[in-house]
Amino acid sequence: MKKILSILLAAVMLFGVFAVSASAEDAIIYGDLDGDKKVNSNDALLILQYAVALKTFTAKEKLLADVDMSGAVNSGDALCILDYATEQITKFQKDYASTRKFNYVDKIVGGSAYTITATTVIEDMDTVMTFTAKGKESAVSTVVKTPFSALPVSSAELLAFKIALKAMGVAMDDNTFDMEIRYYTDKNGKSYMIVPITHQYSEVPSEEVPSELVSLLFATENLIVSAKNEKKGSQTYFCETYSPDGESMFKFYFTDNSLKRLTLKDAASTVDYTITKCAASATTSLLGIPSGYTKTDDALSDVT
Repeated sequence: MKKILSILLAAVMLFGVFAVSASAEDAIIYGDLDGDKKVNSNDALLILQYAVALKTFTAKEKLLADVDMSGAVNSGDALCILDYATEQITKFQKDYASTRKFNYVDKIVGGSAYTITATTVIEDMDTVMTFTAKGKESAVSTVVKTPFSALPVSSAELLAFKIALKAMGVAMDDNTFDMEIRYYTDKNGKSYMIVPITHQYSEVPSEEVPSELVSLLFATENLIVSAKNEKKGSQTYFCETYSPDGESMFKFYFTDNSLKRLTLKDAASTVDYTITKCAASATTSLLGIPSGYTKTDDALSDVT
């Protein structure tokens, strides 16, 4: 059980490595290469210098410079900047307000109620994460579909365990049971860890609640890398790729206007998620502390 618990805790904290924060004064201005908050001929000159190897750009600067989204920084981007500076065009190809992420995902998550459910595989175990909110209440649920075969118990102990799970209302089938950790934040800002398998909960600092996925989904400080059709497996999606620094990548896969997959990639790892729900409504069953649960100092203490 300790192994399952470690997988759960790893899952709920998984997005910490990808969390991005930026202040309002760090707002992205595509084409602004000299950092003066303006887009003009000075920026076009810097791009031309880069194109003839008189100047180098960081990975982030390259994304700011590639305003025509060709995947390369060259004289075409300099020309676009000059057209913009002389009001021949009013926006670049890289226009966040035109993206599917802005128009379909951000508007759902930025509303008064939402539910996002994503599935992935961690150490060969199916894992389901649900993020939901309504007004000031929010919850994060992580469920590991745990094989009974992973438990180091005898046949008699396993039978007793299954009977106990059934009595507690834990979801299970012949081969697996749901091992869940849930975080709930109430209207007053108090946060709790809830462990359904033991019917216990404990108060936790709000900073321990793993909400980075939601922050990521509607973070506007990520740079647009590309927007194009991309094949993943046998399915072709419209893929929008974003990056906070030109190195870590967040890939949003859409079918029509619906978010279907999400891939988070950095130098150390790649995590793929299938989005099973992204809706402007709350999963109210996750909002609140279930009746009959016992408050303890550490809700995980009995999970061994």
